[in-house]
Amino acid sequence: MSTSGRWGRVTYRARQPMRARLRESGLVGCVIVISVLSAFLDPVAASFRRPGALSVTFALACGVILLVRRRAPITTIAVLSALAFVYQACGGTSTPTLPALMVSLYGVGLRTGRQPALIAAALVAAGTVTAAMLYQPGPVLGPERVGAVAWIGLATAVGDAVRSRRAYGRALEERAERAERTREEEAARRVAAERMRIARELHDVVAHELTLNNAQAGSAST
Repeated sequence: MSTSGRWGRVTYRARQPMRARLRESGLVGCVIVISVLSAFLDPVAASFRRPGALSVTFALACGVILLVRRRAPITTIAVLSALAFVYQACGGTSTPTLPALMVSLYGVGLRTGRQPALIAAALVAAGTVTAAMLYQPGPVLGPERVGAVAWIGLATAVGDAVRSRRAYGRALEERAERAERTREEEAARRVAAERMRIARELHDVVAHELTLNNAQAGSAST
């Protein structure tokens, strides 16, 4: 591999943390905006309403908690689920807390295995539906509850799919790097073998010349 190619790869990897932080900040900002706007929507009556300070506070809190989701994805989803349950117990709906839950579940699906992600999604869905049944009016299979479960499942599935795709990409990259190293080692081995062959030929030529000179010297002395 050329020096410029290695330097380009190192530079790209060095820029990745900065890009990740910028993406994370933008994502959290979008989630906060969507959560606050969702507080204005009444999904039961399909109309807009004026949210109270509690709704805006919970929406902001859910967005801010996402800042630690990369370091502690399971803890983040647990805290968000608890906040969503408490918020519905206080008379709110699942709508303002759902964007943060979806992003967190996406992160769980992205950074953990499939089984932990499915377990987390099932627990979040069960907690959301249970809180809605206990504290919200409407049928058990109302559109709000079914929609919340569907969004939770979708976020988890997308996170798991992206994780699988990235793992496949990393495997291909590692395979390419191994193939590159193998080619470099094979080239070095061939160069070493060629040098050994040349050295042996030179040794044979020198030995032949010395033998011939000795023979000629012996013939001359006689």
